[in-house]
Amino acid sequence: MEKSEAGKRGAIGFWNKFNTNPAFKKDVLKKWKRKDKKPTKKACKEGAKVFWNKFYSNEKFRKGILKKWKNKKRYPSKIKKAAKRAAKMSVRIRQLKYEKELRKFKKQIKEKKKKILLARLCGFLVGDGSVSIRKEKPNNNLHYTICFYPDHISMVKLFNKTFSMLFDKIPKTKVEKKYYIIRINSKLACNILLSFNKFGSLVW
Repeated sequence: MEKSEAGKRGAIGFWNKFNTNPAFKKDVLKKWKRKDKKPTKKACKEGAKVFWNKFYSNEKFRKGILKKWKNKKRYPSKIKKAAKRAAKMSVRIRQLKYEKELRKFKKQIKEKKKKILLARLCGFLVGDGSVSIRKEKPNNNLHYTICFYPDHISMVKLFNKTFSMLFDKIPKTKVEKKYYIIRINSKLACNILLSFNKFGSLVW
């Protein structure tokens, strides 16, 4: 039953794009070779496959589709099921991404250079930083946050460079009167750092 619904939604997505996107339509007609040729069952299945692959891999596209499905006039009977399915898949995708990043980090941290960078980052956070894990009510979503409060621009640059080289992310920096606030959300970084020390961490 779910496969049938997936096919229908995929077909809807395919034809919406076909009728509104001239470049896509031209490309499809070119593949069909004749302008008067109608799509086959196989073409519809391929359209459904493309739609769902994009739905589960592109967060922006998924949010846009879910927003349309919330319009009860268009999809009154499918909203709840589609939303639950999308939520489960979204969680699974994030978990797989995290596991991949963790394996990559464990492999890289064996290098001497990476160990030195990690030791430097730990030193920064022990002095003027914190690592926090908090639950957001009512959904109990976890937020992993790292904060650092340096008082000189040179420390800001060095911290951001070190973090970027370790985790491929650049923290956000806010300027206050006498110090700076560096903040970034990263599940991988939080879990790795907490495996070494508490860093003035909070778990609420």
